[in-house]
Amino acid sequence: MRILGGIGARTAVVALVLYALLPIIRNTFTGINGVDPAIREAGRGMGMTNRQLLFQVEIPLSLGVIIAGVRVAT
Repeated sequence: MRILGGIGARTAVVALVLYALLPIIRNTFTGINGVDPAIREAGRGMGMTNRQLLFQVEIPLSLGVIIAGVRVAT
């Protein structure tokens, strides 16, 4: 089934998915960069690896901004 004068359904879905990813990625980047450097340093001071710091400190603190990006994308 063709829609929009030659653009197939698969092409339209791929375009919409790529279009929706931009606000999610942008807000994720903004949220993680917005974490206070003192909090990162405290995590490093407790001996956290970079991976632990990301998953246990940075992502939980930036989750509100990430969810806002998901809300904008949908």
